[in-house]
Amino acid sequence: MEAIGTHLNSAASSLSAAEMELATLVTARFWNAAYVIKNHAQHAAKAGLDAATIEALKQGAAPSLTDARLKAVHDFTASSLRGDTLSDADFERYETTLGRAGIAEILGLIGYFTSVSLAMKTHGV
Repeated sequence: MEAIGTHLNSAASSLSAAEMELATLVTARFWNAAYVIKNHAQHAAKAGLDAATIEALKQGAAPSLTDARLKAVHDFTASSLRGDTLSDADFERYETTLGRAGIAEILGLIGYFTSVSLAMKTHGV
């Protein structure tokens, strides 16, 4: 898990800080992990996500996103957490917008922050 976290927070990541924080908040909200939501809402603001987007994510609502990459990150993360099977057209859209590296990093981020969220809930944090 440490290696995944280190990669996601390095210059080698294909995702921007704002994209990672968006996916983190979607994942934390899915697991209703209050500590992770509170902590990463602050990181999301520092990474450049606007207050309305952060508030929507905290509430579990789909934010109004005009940036194609941010929208793709949100939609792919939410879809993955729901367990959806992507159509070929959806996969192509995500691949075109995020690249295969971005898709893989989001999947890794979901796994990483699922573990963090569940650990925080297990320990009552």
